[in-house]
Amino acid sequence: VDTIVFATGYNYSFSYLPNNVLYRSGHRVGLYKHVFPPNLEHPTLAVVGFIHALGAIMPQAEIQARWVTRVFRGLKMLPSNQSMIKAIEKDTNDIEKNYIVSKLTPLQVDFVSYMDDIAAEVGVRPSLPWLFFTDYQLFKHVLWGPVTAYQYRLMGAGKWEGARKAILTQFDRMYNPLKSRKLEDKESSTTGRLVKLSLMILGGGGAAYYFHTHYPDTIPTLLSNLRLQTV
Repeated sequence: VDTIVFATGYNYSFSYLPNNVLYRSGHRVGLYKHVFPPNLEHPTLAVVGFIHALGAIMPQAEIQARWVTRVFRGLKMLPSNQSMIKAIEKDTNDIEKNYIVSKLTPLQVDFVSYMDDIAAEVGVRPSLPWLFFTDYQLFKHVLWGPVTAYQYRLMGAGKWEGARKAILTQFDRMYNPLKSRKLEDKESSTTGRLVKLSLMILGGGGAAYYFHTHYPDTIPTLLSNLRLQTV
């Protein structure tokens, strides 16, 4: 062996962008809520999907894209440059406090908290108090069920009428692939029942013989105690 290559990750960089566009924060490229560079005069650049979490990237990238389109359209305003930098530094400190951080792993966040945070920016985070008083069944599924993208289609921009049904039936869709064929219950035959009974008798007799061999006085004592006394 002449060379061993350890493919352990990537260098996170944007070498095609001017240096004054990027803001460095610790090991990571500092992006406001992992999406917007803070140093641009106008929010004309966004980075989608540049994040790590213990969850699927698709719903995270989707909720980021929904936020980005609203910012680009002028429906949502970003805070000032200093406010964004302050938020970026806080995120960096939280990441370093809660995760093992290196140059190859600088982007780890909590899946649920991050999804709710960006959903709040879009205005589609579900209101648990409102669901509690208006739809308790849905409230239970949203609070204790899995966090899926359906939850962010219940209200606000991009509301989908089928979101409620999708949430209430998501476990059915999860279990359905595991039930691809239905097996018929077969009644046991007479021969099978006789074989089972014979095995039970042999097993019980063998256990009684073993017990009587090792403890010869126990069984006669129990039988004598069971005899009816003469009045």
